Amino acid sequence: MRYHRNLIPFYLSLWLILDALITGCNYTPLHKDPFRKVSAVELKCDFNDLVRKIHANSFEPYLIHTKHQTDSIAATIKSKLDDSMTVVQFYRLIRPYVSAFNDAHLSLYLPDLYYKQFKKNGGKLFPFSVAIDSQRLFIKDNLSTDNSIKAGTEIASINGIATKKLLGDMFSFISGDTYPYKVGAAEERFPLLLWRVYGFDNSFDIAFTNGKHATVKGIPDTKPDTTSVNDAFNFRIVKNVGIMKISELVYDKKKAFDQYLQNTFSQIKQRNINALIIDIRGDGGGSTQLVRDLYNYISATPYIFGTSETYMENGKVKTDYTIKPDTPATVNNRFGGKVFLLIDPQTYSTAFMMANTFQYYKMGIIVGDSSAEQMQISGEVNEIILPNTGLELYCPTTAFTLPNRGGAGKRLYPDHYIVPSLQDKLGKKDTVLNYCLKLAAGK
Repeated sequence: MRYHRNLIPFYLSLWLILDALITGCNYTPLHKDPFRKVSAVELKCDFNDLVRKIHANSFEPYLIHTKHQTDSIAATIKSKLDDSMTVVQFYRLIRPYVSAFNDAHLSLYLPDLYYKQFKKNGGKLFPFSVAIDSQRLFIKDNLSTDNSIKAGTEIASINGIATKKLLGDMFSFISGDTYPYKVGAAEERFPLLLWRVYGFDNSFDIAFTNGKHATVKGIPDTKPDTTSVNDAFNFRIVKNVGIMKISELVYDKKKAFDQYLQNTFSQIKQRNINALIIDIRGDGGGSTQLVRDLYNYISATPYIFGTSETYMENGKVKTDYTIKPDTPATVNNRFGGKVFLLIDPQTYSTAFMMANTFQYYKMGIIVGDSSAEQMQISGEVNEIILPNTGLELYCPTTAFTLPNRGGAGKRLYPDHYIVPSLQDKLGKKDTVLNYCLKLAAGK
């Protein structure tokens, strides 16, 4: 999907003046000390602004959630805005309201400077990766100095907070459509979420279900801020089956992606490979243009990504139904063998649209877990800066109805439905890929 940025300079200044006249809010310039305490009046104005912006940008914010539930959360938040607080405290208070819409395209973030300052000050994160299963929490990788803590050990609490509550609080900070989506997101971001949700850092007191306790020191976050091209796109061959891993579809990497496609399909041709697995598990999406580029190599069938687009224009709901089909371009080394697509609940946004068209137009066989999204999804995201706190609201402006045979509320189910077990996660066993390799080999 295309992502738009609301870059605020002149337009924000004009809007602030007009909004202040209408609402009585006095906005503090963004250049003031971001670590200061913000007054209750400013916080109320920012929260009211956030609520208005969500409803003004989206023609239907309640695609997945109910108005009663979000209104109840909003009322609770407003009752707690009677005193000043820091931006981080305010973020922790209002983040669950945004998450309650259950839409990963609708999200709220602290400005980067807060986490950068945390790292600059020597902040350290939880030193374990985890696996989540039925509201239970397990150690997956131990990166701490305490070698006695083994993979598979179940956590009862962290810093006195029981696992069930801890996971519930974390999920309330994750914008997403389904429980499996939130589980995957929490597993991927667990150390960072402990800091975002609770401010936990540097030292962690862990109680295990076997009755043991451990106090461990945190570790620095050494992950790069952006994904390298090699991590985003790679190719390997296993037993004469080609495996393409596509981790993202970001338009900024289009040039590298197109080169990756040329090199990959040239190699497939040279090696006489007749079975191809395309792995888009965990792919959060990006631009449909990259999907078009890929489809040129695996299909000659015209297709569409969506049957309609609904959006707000001049305060009115508008729907476009006339969508021109895309016809794959002729390319060198178009693949004519069997194609398999691997998905999971983190196959999101444009990647989900890619999986849906792949299945709908019978381009191949899908293997993996079910989709997080339904056949009507949001997109075309605007970035909106809350003026007093600088919090970053990412708000979808358009709803897309995808081609399907079951209605807008249907989810995408793979042709071969496989859900990795807890033991698969802990043992780092890729059950889905292994199954698909056997399928590709005709076994």
